[in-house]
Amino acid sequence: MAPMLDPYAAVVLAGHPGLVRTVVCDGVVVKRDGVLTGPVGRAMEAAAASLAHLREAVPGVLGA
Repeated sequence: MAPMLDPYAAVVLAGHPGLVRTVVCDGVVVKRDGVLTGPVGRAMEAAAASLAHLREAVPGVLGA
């Protein structure tokens, strides 16, 4: 994010979730080493497993 003339604009325009390594909410780590943990991480894992199951059950419809 360089050169940076306006730090606020740099965060808004060039920032993205990949730049965030750790997030703590109310004392609970919800992102560690760039990987979501807790309820959000488990929900994303469940959604990925569901998509994989659907792709296997109906090949060619949902893409690779």
